[in-house]
Amino acid sequence: GVAPIVGKSYYLYNIGTSKFWYASTSRLNDSGDARYFGLTDALSDAIPVTVESKDNYALAYYIGGTKYYLHQHDGNVDFPTSSNTMDVGTSGSGYYIRNDSYSGGHRYMTADGTLYCHFPKKNDSSVDDAARWLFIPCEDVMSYMAKHCAAVAEANYVQPATGWERVTSMDALRTTPEDYFFAIFSANVPGLMLDATTDNTSYPYKLNVKTATEPLTSSQYLFELENYEGVFAMKSASMNQYFSNSTANPWDFDANKSSVEADCAITVALADGVYTLQDKNADSGGNKYVGLWNGSNTNGYLTDARLAGNKSAEEKGSFLFYRIEKKNLDVTRWINNPKAETNTDG
Repeated sequence: GVAPIVGKSYYLYNIGTSKFWYASTSRLNDSGDARYFGLTDALSDAIPVTVESKDNYALAYYIGGTKYYLHQHDGNVDFPTSSNTMDVGTSGSGYYIRNDSYSGGHRYMTADGTLYCHFPKKNDSSVDDAARWLFIPCEDVMSYMAKHCAAVAEANYVQPATGWERVTSMDALRTTPEDYFFAIFSANVPGLMLDATTDNTSYPYKLNVKTATEPLTSSQYLFELENYEGVFAMKSASMNQYFSNSTANPWDFDANKSSVEADCAITVALADGVYTLQDKNADSGGNKYVGLWNGSNTNGYLTDARLAGNKSAEEKGSFLFYRIEKKNLDVTRWINNPKAETNTDG
């Protein structure tokens, strides 16, 4: 995070919960000050705040075209007053946000558990991690999330010591991709890993949290890339089938492609440390990105989130790619009967 300055917009990131702040115009619960302020894993659900004044900070946010101020539970356009300006100062590795106009002393904006956020909350002058926030510039947030999500992945899933390598350039991605298996993570939420399996029935490609899971434990977490028609084709290692986005089935990836054809061509782009995936045959509006299916996944990047290939640029997902060399890998764990090709019994 950075020091907030007047005229700029930021996402608020809570250090204690590793979640973003957001506001709502309807009640999130009935618990006092937490009714309209929430915490979310998903950057796509977070709401930026704009610094309007620094001498006693005023932090405004917009829902639709309406402006609200941070201290108001249900929103208010009145400004300035003593109750909607606040003190912002450094604390540890972050910032506190507090209001001194209430009786009883300092009151801080504080995470309450992992779902809600109170402001004002505390009646004392102490600050813990639940009351520490990072101001992340909106223009830098994807770069920040790429670093944060990569740190989580490398600590729990794809450790360099076990042979995994983060792919950070298009040149590296294009260089003999057939020599590698790939693990693909969300750059929107730490810990979400792409999972492809027929157990998902008609929706075989999902983002799932697999905490502390080494992708080599199951081929459903592994993918193969091929250079194809100047772009890429991507295949599930577990199903031996290609991603495709056919005209006949534009709402979800077609899981029935065992060989490469035009519907399998995927354009991969890299910016701010994260990758986006798009059908090479994008429509006239430039859509058909890979992102979340809108059906039952209206709450953002949660576990078991289904992927679809018809998303707009505003809805596109962001991903991290890791690879490991196929050479010398022991893949017998993925074979139903590893002795089937030998002369041994069993």
